[in-house]
Amino acid sequence: MKKEKILLIVGSPRKVASTSYSLGNYLLNGLKDHGMSVETIFLLPTVNSIEKRESMFNALDNADLIIMAFPLYVDQLPAPVVKTMELIAKRRQGKVTSSSQRFLAIVNCGFPESFQNRPAEEIVCQFAQQCGFTYLGTLAMGMGEAIHGRPLIEAGGMVRHVVKALDQSIEALTKGIKPPEEVFQLMSKQFIPRWLYIFMGNLGWKRRAGKERVSRQLYARPYESSIST
Repeated sequence: MKKEKILLIVGSPRKVASTSYSLGNYLLNGLKDHGMSVETIFLLPTVNSIEKRESMFNALDNADLIIMAFPLYVDQLPAPVVKTMELIAKRRQGKVTSSSQRFLAIVNCGFPESFQNRPAEEIVCQFAQQCGFTYLGTLAMGMGEAIHGRPLIEAGGMVRHVVKALDQSIEALTKGIKPPEEVFQLMSKQFIPRWLYIFMGNLGWKRRAGKERVSRQLYARPYESSIST
């Protein structure tokens, strides 16, 4: 029986310290436990290196399942992810591709609401279809900073819905089918109260500002015009 090859592409510049890697690696380890061959590529050191880029293309061509995990930056995909998608689409343009290659995306954002990821979901869906991949969907999650790159096992009970969604995704993927719709809904659920997430986020900013000795500059408006109209 053929051993399926799974490729995880991590689009966060924080690499192993990122929530994108935490989510993708959990999924990857689960698939590995089911006997699949797995490989991880980080885009930041890859996309600008011709040698590493060719290695990524080879890995992508040989993969049965491609998983792309990335954060939402300013309502859009990070620049290395956009560039990589453009390179892959251009390379596959006009070529006969195998629709048996499956594509799954994982996106997380710092906003409390997971629906902020919808434009990114639409973009990766269009990318997958243009490249001839079988698009399996996008696991979208808000409140990514609550995980802050930790392994999910260290994040505790607050991520139980995320873990359950990923476990159910693993089960579906090992059967060669698309994760059911309830998995995507489960992934998108807020795992702590919205007010608490915002409170902790503001507290974190203030602590960081204190550490950098810029607490008094938090409300500065350096580009505000001083000329009255």
